Amino acid sequence: MQDILLVDDEPQFLMSLADGLKSIGGRKCNVFTAKNGKRAVEMLRTAVFDVVVTDLRMPEMNGFELIEHLGKYHPDIPVIVMTAFSDYSIESMVRNNLVKHIAEKPVDLNVIASKIFAA
Repeated sequence: MQDILLVDDEPQFLMSLADGLKSIGGRKCNVFTAKNGKRAVEMLRTAVFDVVVTDLRMPEMNGFELIEHLGKYHPDIPVIVMTAFSDYSIESMVRNNLVKHIAEKPVDLNVIASKIFAA
């Protein structure tokens, strides 16, 4: 059983992605959601996740800050980034092994699901 934490500030996108992963993963996964990095950090205090999938541009605590937190306190959790904006700072995170995969928005459900389940 894989526990997946999805982090994005767009509620409809978040629910759609969660539902899609549940339908593809079936009984092999539990999907949890957080509306921003701050909420994700709160959830990480009380639960263990196998993979974190995060957007970058969010209010309160963005994805860059969340990835930094994960690298410091949960370096064993693979991170997958979803973004409409790819730039050098994201690519440097990949080179530093903080991020395992970058998925450009709009994401292809089958592609991101395969990356999540492989992580």
